[in-house]
Amino acid sequence: MDRLPFVHDTVVHMLADAGAHAGNATALTCGGESMSYAELVRCAGGFAAELQMLGGPGDRVALICGNSNDMAVAMFAVHAAGMQEVPVNPIYTRRELQIILRDAVPVAVVFDETAAVFVEELAEELNIRHRIKVGGDDGRRLTGWRDDEMATLPDPFPDPGSFATLQYTGGTTGLPKGVNITHRQLSVNLSQREAAWPTRKDQEIVLCVMPLFHVFASSMCLHLAVY
Repeated sequence: MDRLPFVHDTVVHMLADAGAHAGNATALTCGGESMSYAELVRCAGGFAAELQMLGGPGDRVALICGNSNDMAVAMFAVHAAGMQEVPVNPIYTRRELQIILRDAVPVAVVFDETAAVFVEELAEELNIRHRIKVGGDDGRRLTGWRDDEMATLPDPFPDPGSFATLQYTGGTTGLPKGVNITHRQLSVNLSQREAAWPTRKDQEIVLCVMPLFHVFASSMCLHLAVY
């Protein structure tokens, strides 16, 4: 390559740039529903503002959802709110969920109907104050801000050195370990990938067949497409 790939301060800065320069382009398509980058910015901004009323900078928000536009919005929204996302497998058993939620101590949990039975019980047991169910017949849609011109990403954006994600891994002991990932690490990793396998702007579509709670899917599919 003639030059090194650009490194955004955070993926929130990256999303803002995408909204500003490619607002009408398709950002997400899932289950027959599509969103533009401008709509994704508004939806992430609207939900981020709501999350900021539930907790403060650095507080954790558990995301226990299958793949959906709501999940993608939630991932960007937690980062934009200056909080730390905790992505969790929605088909974990009650015991597996309990171990992670007890260790992470989230102030809020966003979940879908896949994990609803266990999450609602555990949230009560572990005193997780805020519970947001998305999708299904009785859940919310986090895409409701797509037409709200007042919904913008909160200012200021996160500090690159602050924690963005608490990613749990099985490790070597059989019990999951929480790994803190900073905003800078996420952004640098994207640029490292781009240096190795450059993408062609406006010419490629990323097909994500992996669950977004997985670190590879979020970084190398969701984030990469926005990059």
